[in-house]
Amino acid sequence: SVTNVLNVLGKPGLEAWKATQYIEAALTLPRLPGESLDEFAKRVVTDAETKSAAARDFGTRIHKVIEFELTGERILPPPEDLEPFMLPIREWLKNHVGEIYGAEVIVGIERYGYAGKLDLDCELAGQGRALIDFKTQGLKAGKPPTFYNEWGKQLAAYKIAREESEGTAIHSCLSVVIDSSKPQAPFVQSWGQLGRHFELFQCCLELWRDENKYDPRR
Repeated sequence: SVTNVLNVLGKPGLEAWKATQYIEAALTLPRLPGESLDEFAKRVVTDAETKSAAARDFGTRIHKVIEFELTGERILPPPEDLEPFMLPIREWLKNHVGEIYGAEVIVGIERYGYAGKLDLDCELAGQGRALIDFKTQGLKAGKPPTFYNEWGKQLAAYKIAREESEGTAIHSCLSVVIDSSKPQAPFVQSWGQLGRHFELFQCCLELWRDENKYDPRR
């Protein structure tokens, strides 16, 4: 998958965030009477990983609600805790997204030997046909999101696969960041045509094949 291929890249931002969770857990958890250092360390790890799991769970759930909103499959309202976050997302979708060609679509390209799941293929106001990838980040007050170059490579891979399968040009690719800490309008970055990003994705793909001693094309 595209995600597996990009795992050959280092993720210093993610690793720094994880390290922060462990440090905060160690500083805030009370030491229990008679608790050994090893026992305390295990509780620190469990506490930190619980927070990481909660962040992943929020991302998974908000993606699913957005998918239901886009495809019209939603029967029940979003979970009560997610509804405040959906209000500004709905507003953004209403103002920017026109015709929808696909949501949560599997795209792949046999001659390169990769595939992945695309969040949204749609008509975007003023930009023509576009691919959109939703991300979640827990933002601190007043701090903007980080748009990682890895996301550009991911969208570039989807763009090439989608263009080949659909026989049409994709005019723009966007990362849309949803703040998981409080409901607010999403943050958006357009990646342009992504030619250089696809070249670099191909480098990652070649490295992945070498590291795994496997080429899906053979």
